Amino acid sequence: MQLAKQTKDRLVREHLGDFYRPEMAHDFELVFEGFRSAATENNRVLSHKASAQNMLVARPVFMAPAENYHLVLKSVYYPNKLTKLLYKMGVDAEDLNDRVSMLLPSMPEFSWPAMPERLRAAL
Repeated sequence: MQLAKQTKDRLVREHLGDFYRPEMAHDFELVFEGFRSAATENNRVLSHKASAQNMLVARPVFMAPAENYHLVLKSVYYPNKLTKLLYKMGVDAEDLNDRVSMLLPSMPEFSWPAMPERLRAAL
């Protein structure tokens, strides 16, 4: 039980950074408010033009509603350079992926590789 409490406290401290207060160790509502405050501040920072001065203040960010999720993806994370380029061109990479995936099986020369016999037997 003591190890779990220490782990929770360490993770809360680690994620909240300057938003952490010692009384949070015993009050989960304060932890929730700390995460909310940190995420709100991060969202405010991300909504301004990204620069070296606009760094995230803590780890938490809001992922819902969808606008916040897309703001985080646009400002912080691109899986690869192609996805970043497609995003900047206004192309939804996930939608493009879905469309290409639907086309592949319908192509006459396309055939899915055969499943190995050992794997088929395991299923």
